[in-house]
Amino acid sequence: MIKKDKTVKRTNKVEKIQSDDIKDAIMKKALGYQVQEVTEEYTMVENELVVTKKKINTKLCPPDLEAIQLALQDKTSVEDNLASLTDEELIEREEKLITLLKNIKKET
Repeated sequence: MIKKDKTVKRTNKVEKIQSDDIKDAIMKKALGYQVQEVTEEYTMVENELVVTKKKINTKLCPPDLEAIQLALQDKTSVEDNLASLTDEELIEREEKLITLLKNIKKET
C-alpha cells in the first residue's frame, strides 16, 4: 500500500490554491486598486456607545511596476500551461477572470 498518492494530491491542491491567491494578488497590485478606510468616533450616551463621527477615506493605490513585470513574466509560463489544462479547469479560470474583471469595474 502506498499512501503517498493522497498526500501528494493534497499538497498539490494546497500549492494550487496558494499559487492562485498569489497570482490574484500580483494582478491586483499590477492593475492598481482602491481601499476604503472607515474611522468612527464613539460617545457614551445613556450607557450606550453611539457613533458621533464617521469618516470614510478612499485611497487609490496606483499600479506597481514590479507587479506588472512579474505578471508579464508569468504570462509566458501561463500560456504554455494553458495547453495542458482540461476543459473544466479552463472554464474555472474563465469564471475567476470574469469575477475579477467585474470587481475591478465596481472599484473604478
